[in-house]
Amino acid sequence: MEETMKTKNRLIVDQLPVKTWNRLNVNEAVIEWDEDHTADLGTETFTAEAGGPVRIAARGEGEFSRKQVKVEAAPGTRITVYEQMEAEQHFHLHTTLVAHENAVIRLVQLQDTREGSLLHNQIDGHCEIGRASCRERVAI
Repeated sequence: MEETMKTKNRLIVDQLPVKTWNRLNVNEAVIEWDEDHTADLGTETFTAEAGGPVRIAARGEGEFSRKQVKVEAAPGTRITVYEQMEAEQHFHLHTTLVAHENAVIRLVQLQDTREGSLLHNQIDGHCEIGRASCRERVAI
């Protein structure tokens, strides 16, 4: 994060490794963010042992807030994750999906933002190391 004023920061989203990638019409975004006044809403972890759906409600609180969500699918499971996100002001939600051996995760998101709000929706996925069949299924 790059400091621009005493309490204001800029969050760079999808930062390019080199500026020459701009010719590929791939751009980074810069978001004004007040790190000193960001409420950390913690981390929620969900572990799915069976094939039932996982339902997550994530809501920003205050002017700036951040929350992390982690979903793990047990080996051999197929799960659907329904994630409802609500941003009234500035909300950064980081969702991590972890698929263990032969697991499949489907993510369905509902985004509810207020006029003038900002929702930074960051998603990443991980598979069990060394499992080619698992790696091939990650499509975010």
